[in-house]
Amino acid sequence: MHTVGILGGGFGLYGYLPAACGIAGVQVALPERYRGTVRERAELEHLESRVHWVAADHELFTVADTLVIARRPADQVALVHAMPAHSRVRRIVLEKPIAPTPREAAALLDAIRARGLGVRAGFSMAYTSWAAALPALLHAQGGQCRVSWQFMAHHFTHDRHGWKREHQEGGAALRFYGIQLLAALTRHEGTSLRVLGSSLHRTGDGSVAAWTCELEVDRGATVRIAVNSQAAVARFAIGAGPEQHGRSVVAWADPFRPDAPTVPGAPNAATGATRATGATPEPDRRIRMLAEILDPDAPSDYAWIARSTELWNAIESASDSVNFASESSGAVVSAPDMASSSSRSAAAESGAA
Repeated sequence: MHTVGILGGGFGLYGYLPAACGIAGVQVALPERYRGTVRERAELEHLESRVHWVAADHELFTVADTLVIARRPADQVALVHAMPAHSRVRRIVLEKPIAPTPREAAALLDAIRARGLGVRAGFSMAYTSWAAALPALLHAQGGQCRVSWQFMAHHFTHDRHGWKREHQEGGAALRFYGIQLLAALTRHEGTSLRVLGSSLHRTGDGSVAAWTCELEVDRGATVRIAVNSQAAVARFAIGAGPEQHGRSVVAWADPFRPDAPTVPGAPNAATGATRATGATPEPDRRIRMLAEILDPDAPSDYAWIARSTELWNAIESASDSVNFASESSGAVVSAPDMASSSSRSAAAESGAA
């Protein structure tokens, strides 16, 4: 029996808990302090009897083979460093971003490797059907690819100022949301990605509400990315070919749900949007992807996480800050003409080979 321990009372419970419980030969261990949450959530209460409950968080180090840490990025770093030297844990699964900054993420990876631990990351978006089609688009000779993701983040809807809104804490458009796209782009070895330009779009209070970027792929193809976390209309789209005459590959409201309508206020699994009070909860749509991440037989993702972190660092190094233009009409912030920034950032490269 393979035991998966989970630290994290939010996504750790409504995401990783049901995912782990659905894997044959896996037992889940949770700290006793999470029992109340499991009982209170209608979609989780039936799992209470399947959990091995431990009195305190630190006991997971002695019972878990795989330890999921789905906490704030800074907390994740601290928890990894606090693991006892003689822990039973042989593999760590970290939610994204694994650390607040790319440099901290690289240092954390080095520490995990030095301890001889396996590591996987919660790059759930990379396990979608559309992500599987990205390599063909990226490697087309002279091809052009555009990825546009717009939605209204929970912290903007409710005007909350938690870490998911704060760029410096590992939140906001690039570090919390855009990191998923970077992972999808770097999953496969052998692709060289060079940053042509990147902009962080800040609101009046300094929040990074949107992020735009242009990357050059080996053999001359380009990919332009636009993430807008303060848009009135939820929409996820991938286009191929010239912007004016290209074809649409994907046009959904939710990157995890192809049948979701593109309408204002559409629930979005990836953004923290919630349903109306009293509505019957649905299982999180990322559970299937999380089950793949938790597969006890899956190899460590050290090299993949390192590639995505290298690209993340290159993008941050090349990024400038611009004023965010409110998109009340629902139109996505589009990747701008980055010719002026190309020369400035030509040296910011990520070799994902």
